[in-house]
Formats: sequence, structure tokens, C-alpha cells
Amino acid sequence: MTIFSIILSSALVVLIMVFLTLSIRDVNAPVILKKYIYNQIESLNLTDQFDFSRLQISLGENFKPNIIVSEVTIYDNENRKPFLEISKVELGLSFKQLYRGKFDLTTISLEGLTLGVKRDIKGDYSVKFGPGSSLTGDSDNALFPLSATFKNFLEKDVFLNLENFKVTSMTVQYDDQKASSLWVVDGASIELKRQINDISVRGDAAVLMGGADISTLQINYETNLSSGNGSLGILFDDFPAKEIAVQSPALSWLNVVEAPISGAFRTKIGSDMEVHEISASLKIGSGVLRADAKSRPLHFDNANVYFSYDSKINLLNFEEININSRDLKTSLAGAVQLKIDKDERFFYTGKLRARELEINPLELYENPLEFEDIEVDFILEPEPFNLEVQQLSVKDPSRDLVIVATGQIVSGKSGWEVSSQLESDKAENDDIIAYWPPDFKKNGRLWLEKNVLDANLRDLYASVTFGSNVRPKVVMGYAFSNATINLVDGFSPLEEASGSYSFYDKRFSVSLSNGYVGDHDNRLDLSGSNLVVNNTDIKPYPGKINLYSVGSLSALISLSDLKKNYGFEKPKNLQGTASLQGILELPLKMKIEPQEIKYKLSGIIEDLKISGETFPEDITSDGLSLEIKKSHLQLNGQVSVGDIPAEIKYISGFGKEGNTITPRIEGRLLISENIFNTLQNDIGNDWLYGSAQAFVIVDFPSNQNPTFRLTSNLQGLEVRLPEIGWKKNKSELASLEVFGNINDGLQYDKFIISGEDLEVIGTVSDNETFILERLFRDDILDVSGFVSKDGLKITGGEFNLANYLKIIEPNSEKNEGIPITVDLDTIHITDSFYIDNFSTNFFSDRINGHFYGLFMGVDPISGSFTSNSGISTVEILSNDAGTFLQVAGLIKKGAEGSLRLNINRKQKNIEGRLLTEDLKIYDLPALAKLLQALSIIGLLEQMLGQGLFLHESDINFRLDEGQYIIDRASFFGPSLGISLDGYFDRKGKILDFQGVFSPVYAINSIGSILTRKGEGLIGINFDLWGNPDTPKVLVNPFSVLTPGMFREIFRRPPPKVDLE
Repeated sequence: MTIFSIILSSALVVLIMVFLTLSIRDVNAPVILKKYIYNQIESLNLTDQFDFSRLQISLGENFKPNIIVSEVTIYDNENRKPFLEISKVELGLSFKQLYRGKFDLTTISLEGLTLGVKRDIKGDYSVKFGPGSSLTGDSDNALFPLSATFKNFLEKDVFLNLENFKVTSMTVQYDDQKASSLWVVDGASIELKRQINDISVRGDAAVLMGGADISTLQINYETNLSSGNGSLGILFDDFPAKEIAVQSPALSWLNVVEAPISGAFRTKIGSDMEVHEISASLKIGSGVLRADAKSRPLHFDNANVYFSYDSKINLLNFEEININSRDLKTSLAGAVQLKIDKDERFFYTGKLRARELEINPLELYENPLEFEDIEVDFILEPEPFNLEVQQLSVKDPSRDLVIVATGQIVSGKSGWEVSSQLESDKAENDDIIAYWPPDFKKNGRLWLEKNVLDANLRDLYASVTFGSNVRPKVVMGYAFSNATINLVDGFSPLEEASGSYSFYDKRFSVSLSNGYVGDHDNRLDLSGSNLVVNNTDIKPYPGKINLYSVGSLSALISLSDLKKNYGFEKPKNLQGTASLQGILELPLKMKIEPQEIKYKLSGIIEDLKISGETFPEDITSDGLSLEIKKSHLQLNGQVSVGDIPAEIKYISGFGKEGNTITPRIEGRLLISENIFNTLQNDIGNDWLYGSAQAFVIVDFPSNQNPTFRLTSNLQGLEVRLPEIGWKKNKSELASLEVFGNINDGLQYDKFIISGEDLEVIGTVSDNETFILERLFRDDILDVSGFVSKDGLKITGGEFNLANYLKIIEPNSEKNEGIPITVDLDTIHITDSFYIDNFSTNFFSDRINGHFYGLFMGVDPISGSFTSNSGISTVEILSNDAGTFLQVAGLIKKGAEGSLRLNINRKQKNIEGRLLTEDLKIYDLPALAKLLQALSIIGLLEQMLGQGLFLHESDINFRLDEGQYIIDRASFFGPSLGISLDGYFDRKGKILDFQGVFSPVYAINSIGSILTRKGEGLIGINFDLWGNPDTPKVLVNPFSVLTPGMFREIFRRPPPKVDLE
């Protein structure tokens, strides 16, 4: 007993020492133990063979024995290929079961496990444990093979008491061939805990995905071996969005997000290991949206997404999508259906709602647009990215506006491509301005903002296309009413306009169904007109107005501001209507110069009436055609100025070259006896009879009064100027030219009338006085003066009285004559006699008056003239008969005496009588020759000395065909008496006289009662002929013996002169 006790005690001590040793450090198992453990593992009936390099034993907590196996390799029995390699396996045994001889494991710890997980191009998963072994599962249930293997593993007898399974320092390589990505999980750990049938698994890992950043992953799984039901939770931090997007079609909408995502996925797993519903919460950090490398990134600050996914019906239910970015701020919710088409391409359809939305795509606006009550129906194809908005409805609370839109966002060849179509039932012009991006088509937006005012809009539509590298295109339109529109700067705005507006790419137009310019009483209707800009790339915009207008002419002139733009002054009283249609081309800018507008217009002006001070009579017209094109405006048609009909053509410059064309009126009118009445001038209203066509030109030079010129050949017009004895028959031609200007009425600057033997050049002063620069009547007058309502006044020139008296016609009419005042330089009594400084006045219908002047420029004379019953009489008086006769060339020298010369005109006959008294003759060649022939030397010496005194002279004469016919003449004084008759040729200066010379007339005249005046009782007959300066004399000495009563038998019959 003692020895047995000693041995037992010694064995106990040794056993205690072994336990103490095992508890302190691992001890290599002896060969016999290795063989035992190997046999026990084989007895587990595992299908695979295994091998290890070293086996150790140790004691853990509560003195549980542990088996440590290093460099374990598990082989596939079929191919004898390595299936799984583990650096270290630590097995915890149940001491109680081991004591009973059972090899039951309570804990398993694996260290240095390497796995390979692969998703092939079809989406099927496989777990690779070694070079040639793997577990596979399709994409629909990737967990089933792994979970089934795990469950079978735990149901083996050896693992029935297993409490903990741990894997540390695990390396996992995830080869996602479908997404062309590779993950490396390094230092991962997994721990399984078991309490009877309840299993919980927890794992965590750091994940490298090719970048410098490290993402973390945590997995929690709980299940019950009896029921098979479980739950799975996956938590992750800073995972790239694209890596998450490619893991499931339900997540592919994240493919356009470039940002780190943190969050969690949670799901319930049934006994069949199928996943039916997944709940997810995603916190997306700052990043961008970008479909591909070509797309412009759209920045956002952050986003939170909460959703669930039902895999049975492929339905995603988004409880909340919070987006916070410069481009978009909103919180959305709704349901989205995942679908797969016939080509196995998956896409989404769904409806999302939001209470509020702030949007500023591509930072197009200075401030985001704000909306409420957002609903969007869409279809999304993740790759390539294609978002089709089937309907978007938003409300703008600040504008009480509901907008309905459709659109599409795609990843195009050069990046984002966005197209949208918007509609709204109603809006205001300010709404369009608010939604128009400020930097897009700035001039068009500015034009709309400045020129379209107070408009009510309806039936709005818009289509917008833009992208990262795509030129924006906008199609927009609406109907408007009650609008005020400034079509062209400088012209009156459209009022109460209604119509439509459209904008397409580079083109926009404004079309009017109704609208006018002006006020209610003075308006121009522009219904049917439109404004078109075909290319908004050109600055300033080239506008084209298709104009249709009807309204008052006054409105057309005043509303188009023709005075400012073209120098037209609208008449004070203007009536008429104008209809105009055509095209205007002009640049749309703040200030438009008149010459920048191109016109191609035509129209009609009807019922024209112009009243005012510019013209003395109303201007009227039933209709004028109007044409405006290129650089000019033209009016054509019939007008009437008072009772004067005229056909006119008006031309004016317009547009770019308008200032090079002086506005002009060219017209044809009829000159008639009414013209002076029409022109409010009583001058010469009896001068004209009939009518003649005249041509008139009116020019409107810049910054000057308008000027006019009227010309006519006067054919068809009878012109009578009885005051100067001139008349033009209707068939005869003459010339009329009138020049003037328009300044508060017609101002006549100059007129010229020329015809046969006539020329009149003059001007009109104050429209009341015709100033005669020249009044020329061949062989009658060449004078200057003026004609007014007070009559005719001649202020200078020459007048041939003899010729005038020949052609002047008796005025048998009882019309009231006009006063005539004459101040002539010279008046020709005959071809030889004239009077200088001639002045007189008379009435044209009577020609009775007195005159004064210098006979032959020397002798002051006076006189009178009368005209009665076709007989004109002129009487000339002189107080120096000698000088008068001397300058008249009738005597060589004379002096003193008085003279009376009477000239009578009856029809074409001119007769006269010359009377002198107390005349002294100093030199008279014919008389000297006669005295010499009579040898009366004393009288000759007396004449040449102290002068031969003639108490009286009396000569009756007639002017006929260039000669004086002396019917009877007598001369007598104290020393002699002479009577004679005969002829004197004025042109040839040849005289042919016969007479009686009576010497000592003072005594000899005692018997003159029986003889002619100038003859005495004793007289000598003589003949005197030849040149007046050297005449020939023939004396009949026998006649001295003939008594005076019988002296006539020696004479030829004298010329007959009838005097009254």
C-alpha cells in the first residue's frame, strides 16, 4: 500500500506538474498524441483530407485543454488538391467529454485564413478556399451555399458543444469581374458565438479598393439553428458610391455619385436563406454627380437616403432622400420599381414627392429657384445613365404658378445632356424673366424684360436642352393678352396687345392677334403683325417686323415720331386713314437710329384731309398709294389743293441711306382762273381763263424751310394782261416758273413768266405783293415794280407810249380796274421822243391821270392822259417850248415859250396837235433856207442873233407808217407868218412841205381873215423838201400878187388830219 500510495502520489505530482506546464506555455505533443489527435479528426468523418506541420497542446481558461495545429492544409479528396490553408488552428476541447473519451470541440480559433470571393460577369458568386476548390451560388441567393455548408458543419456531433468560433488575421480578396474592381480585405476578424441553438456572428475589416483611402466594414449576423431564421446587418464607412452601386441592381442608381458613403444595410433571412427585404440608410458625403469622365461634375454638399428594398417584387420604397447642394436642395420620398427589359437591361420607374425644392442647375441663376408640392414620375436607366422625367409638377408659391414639365437627362458623348419641356396654364411676364437664366441669351432676356410689360400669359410651354459641353437650346412660347410691348425704341408702345410669343434655339418671334399704338381716339391697329429674330447669335439681334397696320394717318405720323426721326412736322389738322403692310428690318438695341432701319412697306392712305397754315387751302385725297423700301418712302396719287386737282409723287429718304435723299414732292396740277383764289391772293384773278397743266417740285432740305418750284408751258390756259396789252391764247405755248418756300404758309421767292414778246421775273413778299424784278413787253416796256392788292406800281425802267397806245385794246368791260402808279426811268412817246423820270398814277380800267418828267431828259414837262370809249388822249405841257423843240430835234436852237402837245389815239390811228406860244427860234435850217431863198436877210440875221420870235405855233399832225403827216401848221410872230403842210419821213429824215410865207405878219395879218392861220394878205408860196438840215426851197414869186383868198389854187391838197 505504501509503495502504491507513493507511486500514485508521485504520478499525481507529475500530472500536476504537466498541467502547470501546459498552463504556462504550449507544449509540442508527443508522437503518440499526434497520432491520437489525427485519428480523432479522421473519426469526424470529414470528407476532405488534411495535413499539418506541428501540433501543440495547452490549457486555457478553466484548464480547458487546447490543441494548436500550425500550417494546416485541407485537401480535396477527389483531386488531392489543397482546399484550404490556415496558418494556425486552435481547438478547445471539452475536458468533461475528453475524460469520457469523446473528442468534442468547444472553441475554434483560426488565424491567417485566406479566402477569395469572386463575382463573375454574370453576377454569380463563388468563394475560393484554395487553388482549385470553391463554393458557388447564383446572384439571386449568394448566401445559400455558404450558409448551408456552415449549418451542416455545426450539426456534426463534434461541434454540438461548440461555443465560439473565431477567425483573425483573415485576408479576403474580392474579385468583382462584373464591375471590374478588386477589393482587398486585410486583417479581418470574424467571431461566432453559440448558446445552444442561437448563433451570433460579428465581423469587421478594413477594405482597400485601389485608392489611398481605407474603408471599414462591419457585419452582424444572428440566427437560430432550429428555426433557421436570422437577421443580417452590414455597417460600412467611407465606401465609394460606385463600389456600392455595382453590388446590386437595386443600388445601381448610385452609379453617378462620386462621394464617400457611410451607412447600413439590414435584412431578415429565412430558413431558406433567402433575402426578401433590405432596409438601408445611406449618408453620402460631399461629392459630385457625374455620369462619366466626360460629364461636368455637379457638386453637392451631402445627402441622406433612407429606403427599403423588396426583392420579391423589386420595389424600392424611399422613405426620405435629403439632397443638399448648390444645384439642388430637397427632401424626396416615394416608391421606385426595378424592372428588367427583354434585353436583360434593368431600369427604374417611380414617383417621388417633395414638399420643397431649391434648384439651380449648373449654377445658371444668381439665386436658386424655389418650389413647393413637387411630384415627379420618372424612368431611370443607370448605365448608360438615362433619366426620363415623364411628368414633373411643381408650384411656385411666390408667383402662384403651377408648372408641369417633362424631360430627360442622359450621359451623352460629351457629358451631361439635359432636355426638358415645361407647361403652365397661366403666368405673367415677370415669371418668364425669373426662369430665364441671366447669362443665356442676355440680350433676348433683357429685351423681354424691358419691352414686354404688364402681360397676362397663358398656355406657356418651354423646352430647354443643355449640357456640360452642349450649347444650350431653348424652345419657349406662350399666349399673352393685355400686354404693353415696346417693339421698336423711339416708337410708341403697343397697348392691349394679345398674341403669342415663341423662342426656338436662335429664333424668337412675337405675333399679334390684337394690339394698337396710340390712345383710344388716335390709334394705329397692328393686329396681324409680328416681330421675328432669326439669329440671336448676332449682336445686336437683327429684328424683322412683318407689319400690318390700319389707323389714322395722324397716328401713323405722330406715333412713329417722324418729326424727330425724319424732320416731318405733323399738320395741326390732319385727317385720313392709313393701311400699311410689309417688312421692317432693324437691330434690337437700346437706341435705334433712323438710318439703321430698312423698310419694305406698301399701303394706302384714304380720305386724306390736311388743314392748317402750311397751305392756304385744304389738301384732300380719296386715296394715295404708299411704298417704303430700301432707302426711300414714296407716295403716289391724286390730291386736291382747294379746287386745284393735282397728281403727286412724294419721295423721302429712309433707313441707312435716308439722309442722302432729300424729301421731295413731285406733282402735276392744273393752273386755272381759280388758282389765285385758292392761294388766297386777289392779285390777277382776271388774268387767267381756262386751265393748263403744271409740274411742281417741293423739296424738304434738312434744317431748312421746304422749297418748291412750279413750271408750266401754260398750254390750255388763256393769259390776259390788258394793262400791258399782252395776251396768250390757249393753244399757244409760254413758260411759267414759280420758286418759293414753305414757312407758316407759302412764301413765293421768285416767279418767271416768258412768252412771245413777254418776260416777267418777280418775287412775292408776304404773299401779298408781287415784286416785279422785270416786266418786259417787247417794244413797249421793260420795267420793274410790284403788284399788290393796292395795285400795280412801276418803280423803274422804260416804256414806249406810242407802241403801247398802238396795241392797247379798249376795255369795254365794266370790271373795276386796279390802281397803277408809274415811276419810269424813260417813257418813249415816239421812236424819237421820250420822257425821263416819268411819274404818274391812274386806274387800269380808265387810264386817266397826270404825269411829270423830263422831256428828252432835259425839259421838265407835265401832262395828262385819258382813255375813254376806245380813244386815248395824251397832253404834254412845257414851260420851255424852245428847249422842248430843240431836244426833240425839230429846231436846232430855241428858247422860251410855252408848249402844249396833244396826242390822240383812236384804234391804230395816232393824231396830234402841237401848240406853242412866245417861242424864240435861234436856229432852224429849213427856215433859214426859206428866208435865204426869199432874200429876207434881215429876218435871217434876227433869227441868228436875238432870235426870231414866234408868238404862236399850231401844228396838226398824224403818225403813219414811220412818217409825220402835217395836215396844217401855222407859225407867226411880229416879223413873219408861215403856214404849211406836208410830210416828214422819220426814218429817212426827208421832208416834203408846201406853204405860204407872209412877211411883216403884224401888218400883213390884217387880211388873214380871208386866209389860213399864219398867212397874211400878202404871202409867197414855197415848197421845201429834202434833208431837214440842207433842204431845197422853191419859191413862187407870182403868188405874192395873188390875193390870200385865191392862194389855194397854187397848192396841192394837204394831208387830212381829223382832230376833235
